[in-house]
Amino acid sequence: MRTTHTFGLQFIIRSNKNDQNSGIIYVRITIEGQRAEISLKKTLPLSLWNNARGKVNGSSKDAKSLN
Repeated sequence: MRTTHTFGLQFIIRSNKNDQNSGIIYVRITIEGQRAEISLKKTLPLSLWNNARGKVNGSSKDAKSLN
């Protein structure tokens, strides 16, 4: 008997309403097609975020701790 279950994690960034140059990092959890988003309460400049890879660019101490 074969069963299929789906599970996914994505890290996304959304820009702040007050400051368009920085954003808040969220994790999107998908289980069986149902999504939930949780804020990690971390902000960073949008220029440091790599959308394709879902992580912070660079090798600074802050970038390494977030990744």
